Amino acid sequence: MAECDWGCGIPEEFHDEIFEKYFKIDNLSSSQVPGTGLGLSICRKIVTQHNGTIGFRSKSGEGSTFHFSIPVAGA
Repeated sequence: MAECDWGCGIPEEFHDEIFEKYFKIDNLSSSQVPGTGLGLSICRKIVTQHNGTIGFRSKSGEGSTFHFSIPVAGA
């Protein structure tokens, strides 16, 4: 499963932190984007509890693609 956007993207210097609890890129700028910074950490927890993987590709100014996979039961 993958989800793409054409937003501002995630600067490379934040790629290692993006799945951490409470991490928000807008904490570091004047942006007023609402949110708690919990969404991606919750997604990672759910996916890993199902023996899956989660990741993303992003380029600042060009958007992001988040992807995950979960094994099929009995496969």
